[in-house]
Amino acid sequence: MQAPELQSALHYNPENSGEFFAGLSALSKYILEHGATDRYALEAIIRLRDLVEQRRVHNAATRDLIFSFCREAGLFPYLEPAELDWRDKVTYEFFRGPPGLDYVFHREQWQAFQQLVNGRSVVLSAPTSFGKSVLIHAFIAYRKPKCAVIVVPTIALLDQFRRRLSDTFGEEYSIITRNDQTPDPSRKRIYVLTQERLLDRDDIEEIDILAIDEYYKLDSGRDRQGEGGRATLLNVALRKYLQIARQFFFLGPTIAGVAIRDDLRDRFIEVNSDVSTVAVDFHDHSNTSHPYNTIASLIRKYDSDKSLIFSKSPPASRNLAQYLSQRSPLACHKTVKEFADWLAEYYHPEWTLVSTLRSGFGLHHGSIPRSVAQTLVRHFNEGHLNALICTSTLIEGVNTAAKNVFIFDKKISNSDYDYFDFRNIAGRSGRMGQYFIGRIFLFHEPPAPVAFELDIPALGEDSKLSDAILVNLPDESLSDDLRRRRAAIFDRSPLPEDLVKMFAPYGFGAVEKASSFVRNSLEAGDQSIIWRGRVGYKELLSVFAIAWEFLRFNKGRLSAKEAAFYANRLRNAQSLRPFFDGLVDGISGAERSEKIERGFRALNAFDYAIPKMLLDMESLVNYHCQQLAISLVDYSYMAQALDNLFNHHWVKALDEYGIPIPLGRKLEFVVRDSESLEDAIDVLKAYYRSDVGSLRLTDLEIGLIDWALQ
Repeated sequence: MQAPELQSALHYNPENSGEFFAGLSALSKYILEHGATDRYALEAIIRLRDLVEQRRVHNAATRDLIFSFCREAGLFPYLEPAELDWRDKVTYEFFRGPPGLDYVFHREQWQAFQQLVNGRSVVLSAPTSFGKSVLIHAFIAYRKPKCAVIVVPTIALLDQFRRRLSDTFGEEYSIITRNDQTPDPSRKRIYVLTQERLLDRDDIEEIDILAIDEYYKLDSGRDRQGEGGRATLLNVALRKYLQIARQFFFLGPTIAGVAIRDDLRDRFIEVNSDVSTVAVDFHDHSNTSHPYNTIASLIRKYDSDKSLIFSKSPPASRNLAQYLSQRSPLACHKTVKEFADWLAEYYHPEWTLVSTLRSGFGLHHGSIPRSVAQTLVRHFNEGHLNALICTSTLIEGVNTAAKNVFIFDKKISNSDYDYFDFRNIAGRSGRMGQYFIGRIFLFHEPPAPVAFELDIPALGEDSKLSDAILVNLPDESLSDDLRRRRAAIFDRSPLPEDLVKMFAPYGFGAVEKASSFVRNSLEAGDQSIIWRGRVGYKELLSVFAIAWEFLRFNKGRLSAKEAAFYANRLRNAQSLRPFFDGLVDGISGAERSEKIERGFRALNAFDYAIPKMLLDMESLVNYHCQQLAISLVDYSYMAQALDNLFNHHWVKALDEYGIPIPLGRKLEFVVRDSESLEDAIDVLKAYYRSDVGSLRLTDLEIGLIDWALQ
């Protein structure tokens, strides 16, 4: 029997018993010939299991047959223990995760887990619904490593990992996510860090397992910043710890393979799986002449389901949200309305997110403050919010899933997404054990399927390492040839090695151009970049203009003048509501909303990228000041103040945990004198649970704190 015959024979209406049982018989025959993990068999099994979940299969013998199909396919989490005989219960328990982890593996998960616990370094490529990240938890629960390092691409994913790991291992392990946290040497440690934070640490000397989530970001060809971007930093981190970590675990979406050089090949095993634990219905609306009307109609039709809606950019997502809010408003849960009201009071009432939330739609893109985005995802996961309009954050920082995924645009920013990105977006439809069948609504023709092989410089041939990666690698990780090549790079540069290394992520060679400009300016008597401490627009612009001209980094889609303007406004306002009020003062109409959005864009740019650039520019300028016997500059105050949005640093740290900046400011007097983040959390817990705290904080604010620190 071939797949078309099977699909013709299958019927998913148990009320029509004749056709239904004929379909079950055809599936049994197909499985005998092709196996239960064949894609067509597997999809049929999942659709049948969904019927059981909907309580549409009333015959016990039929349910047993469907469960036997699940067992044959290795979908052990889809079995119902109460309905299993003793033989199936033995099988079910065999695939249960280690003690302390209430989880049952499906067969391919279990096979990957066995490779990990047997000491192999695993490169796992599998669909979104596979359940990859749980294998990290299972490994830690089983092997009890002294030191585990997990590298994630975004702070949003970092926080989600932190929460799950703290729930399971918080009593046994120190969970470290920030570089102002000092590990307790007497305790086992789990570091959850971005590549930038990992590279900034020098206290990790032994690693039992190093896991890289979304490891496809090691491929510099997929880095939208180009050479010298975040992919470069991730490769430097991997290469740095290649000889230190005992074991590696790479997790990512389905790809064709990874190019690994011969001397490392035996160290890694590739586990590639196309096994999906959900079925998907595609709905093609690519030919519609009125896409906005069409999506509005579909949102009304499926208003009780959870839906993720992909849009190409923050402005496009806001436009779509405003349109849907007017044409297809959804019910607004009481807790979401209260949160929208709070955002209106402490950020600004004309913020687009406020009005869209009141109409039942959330927004998730790079300009949404981190803690606010975390709260929106929580409301979405808990069923208080049924629609979330996302940009590429959907595939880079939102660990969630939905019954429906609407792929409304065909671009990420200004470039068409490829098949790899398309599968990542579509993979958010359905979730193992939650939505057996997902729906994907297409508004454009999907890209043609293409096999994609990753090119990971840190694992490839040494001769292909870029200069930007090479200069930042430690000597002990280099061959003699690479040492000579690196020495030649340093010899060619007029600058000291530390500056060449520091500026490599900005685009190799950029530092020489910036350096020449700085030197020429100083020699000509230009003192505009000579400043220290708390400064304003003019001084900031003097440095920003050089960086914007010569360096490649995340500028937040702002010009140098805009960045200096917003930084100065924030400095004067001190807190966010006056900052936004000042931006729209004297402005009327739709331009007010746009000014607010650009303000949020600036706040996002001040999160790491611009402060880091300021500190690096300080090092470059001071090099020339020393050469010319000029007084040294000190940009550190403004860099730190911008990074913290002119708040106490514990307020910024709590924002990562999910406490919005305005609420953190209300709590600053509680945490200000804390010597560590852990101390700050302890005193904050005591305060918000006290009688005084309950009087000074609203129920919503107490709920935000409780969720952040639970």
